Amino acid sequence: MKNHQVIIDGQHYLFHETDSFIKGFGGRRFKIQFFDGRNIETNNLWFQGEIPDQFRSMLPDNAVFLPVEEKSAAGGAHV
Repeated sequence: MKNHQVIIDGQHYLFHETDSFIKGFGGRRFKIQFFDGRNIETNNLWFQGEIPDQFRSMLPDNAVFLPVEEKSAAGGAHV
């Protein structure tokens, strides 16, 4: 089973397959770089909440967000 857990700045997220009808963050695209070298792009990221201080050592950050270039309706790109 793939690890779908993302922890960035003490915030917990889960990503899921992109073919789901209901998508986290309204289907907004995210690029994520994991500290183990994996890179993913997803439009189905779900926020789970802030990790309480007493659990941060057990659930350390494992990734960072990368910039995403979104295409505008006119076909150009914006960030």
